[in-house]
Amino acid sequence: MFGIGGGELIVIVIIAFIFLGPEKFPGIAKSFGKSLRNFKDTGTEIKKTIYEEVKKTDIDKINIVKDLQSEIQKAKEDLNPINDKLNQTIDEVFNNENS
Repeated sequence: MFGIGGGELIVIVIIAFIFLGPEKFPGIAKSFGKSLRNFKDTGTEIKKTIYEEVKKTDIDKINIVKDLQSEIQKAKEDLNPINDKLNQTIDEVFNNENS
């Protein structure tokens, strides 16, 4: 947590207790704990939002790729009759030359 070890944290708590006194310390510690929890919750929410947006973007990219693949397949299907006709014409030309 923030690069502070357990021993350092204990020293900070003892110093805070000495300066704040036993009356104010529990309330301030409680407020600090709530603030820290809110900070962590906000971080978790930000991570969740970023993850969802990345996932949504990835899904959009996948849909675009699928659409492109579909269009390519349709183009291939449209070109098959032309290819067949071209092959037939080439065969006829070669057959006529060989005759």
